[in-house]
Order: sequence, then C-alpha cells, then structure tokens
Amino acid sequence: MRGPASRTWLAVLAVAVVAALTWREMLGLSLYAWDTFPLIAASSSDFAHVFTRELMDGRFPGGHFYRPLVELSFAVDHALWGLDARGYHFTDLVVLIVSGALCVRLATRVLGAGNVHWAVLAGLIYVLHPVQFEILPLPPRRADALSAMFVLLAVGLDARRVRWPTAFACLCAIASKETGVIAAPLVFAFAVAESVESEVGARFLRVTREESRT
Repeated sequence: MRGPASRTWLAVLAVAVVAALTWREMLGLSLYAWDTFPLIAASSSDFAHVFTRELMDGRFPGGHFYRPLVELSFAVDHALWGLDARGYHFTDLVVLIVSGALCVRLATRVLGAGNVHWAVLAGLIYVLHPVQFEILPLPPRRADALSAMFVLLAVGLDARRVRWPTAFACLCAIASKETGVIAAPLVFAFAVAESVESEVGARFLRVTREESRT
C-alpha cells in the first residue's frame, strides 16, 4: 500500500500533467497585451536596478506600482529567449503548474493525507479555472500568477516551524503584486486555526505571543 507521501506526490503529478496537457497550445501564441513589450524593454534595459525602481521605471500609465519579481522574471526570459513568445508562455505555464502543486499540498494539509482525492480536486479546480484564460495568454498578467503562487507557498508552510521561509514567501507575494499582502493575515489565520488551545481567544493570544518572540 502506498504511504501518504506517495499519494500526495501522485496527486501533484496528476494535477501537473492535466495542467500541461490542457494549456500546452498556449505555447504557440504570440506576445499579447499592450504592456507586454514595454515591460520586456524596461526589464531588460536596466536589470541592475530592478529592485530599486517602480514598475516599468514609473512609465506604467495605469498607476505607480512596485513589482520587482515580475520585472526580474521578464529580464530572465529576455536573456534566455529574446522575443520568442514560447519562452514567456513556458514560464507562465511553469508558474501555473507549481501553483497547482502547492494547492494540492495546502489542501492535503487542511484535509489530511487520507483525503488526497479532494486535494486533487482542489488542484484541478485551480489549474482549470476559467480565470486562467485571463492570465495565461497575457504575459504581463504574470503578476497575478506569481503573487498567487507565493501566497499558496506561504500558507502551505508551517509558520511555527519555518518562520523565516514563510516570511520570505510573504515578501515575495507582495513583491509580485500588491494583493500579495493577503499572505500575512492568511498565514496568521492558519496558525490560529491549528493552535492546540481549545478556545479561539486563547489560540489568538498564543499565536500572537509566539510571533512577537520571532
């Protein structure tokens, strides 16, 4: 009989295969979205200052944002692929697959290893959700995908045991998109829910004291 760890890995593999097969034709698309080429140009022209400037060096017409991990990923894509659209779409597909795997892991943590079939369903819902049609074909929407990936990573970690990796994942979520700030309260909420105290108030105080000693 397979152990819980083996079943979890099989679940992750199943979700990854479904995601790859479902979205493989996306690799043949062009570089869509009006802000794709300006983002590529800004990311590749000043790689050294990607962490010290605004998105597109402040030239984004929709507002002023700080998303260094998005620009960094575009700079790496440009260095590897130039303007070959397949490279950018491949990166986005990898982010989706990793996010699906993290979703399976989080669901397994919440539901228990004995309910791995529900974890598979959660991962499949994530990678097959219609919202992906609004994200995957458009490389600049990578900000949403990266932010979601790091939120899933942060929440899936045991913050009481690996605090610094959890904090780093939260920081990466924010550095991908402003909405990634939701990672920190979600991590705290999970810690409260998993506390050994019987009362909610006692759980809240326990986790607060633990975090204040970090």
